[in-house]
Amino acid sequence: MPFDYTDAPPPSFDLIPDGTVATVSIHVRPGGVGEDDMLKRSANGECEMLDLELTVLDGPYKGRKFWHNLLGMNFVAKIGEEKGGPKKDGGNYADKNVLAGAVTKDKSGWHAVEQQPPFNGGGATSTSSAPTAPVEWPEWAR
Repeated sequence: MPFDYTDAPPPSFDLIPDGTVATVSIHVRPGGVGEDDMLKRSANGECEMLDLELTVLDGPYKGRKFWHNLLGMNFVAKIGEEKGGPKKDGGNYADKNVLAGAVTKDKSGWHAVEQQPPFNGGGATSTSSAPTAPVEWPEWAR
């Protein structure tokens, strides 16, 4: 049965209002670069980052998605502690530290943080003065 979308309202692309507090899930979208291919390289190749897709799980914006590229950045963090739960085979998992939140300028404990230098492409600078051989196209691609 075909669907007729002739009278359907146009999709809404309004931003979720600034300051909205909601529960979100985070999905890392692998980009094929870095450890376990989990990073994405920028279009100009100058940096690598985590490509995050966040989905709102509750409230009036439930189901809405937004995206964020998390560069290798330094920030002020609130560190929490999570108690280890029971193991299936007995005993408990060890307690662990977790990221409880990011401390922003308007919060107690925030301070300016020096950022790390930009990504250099991941390769060491070459000390060899030997010229590199030109890349040859394979026969089938000529």
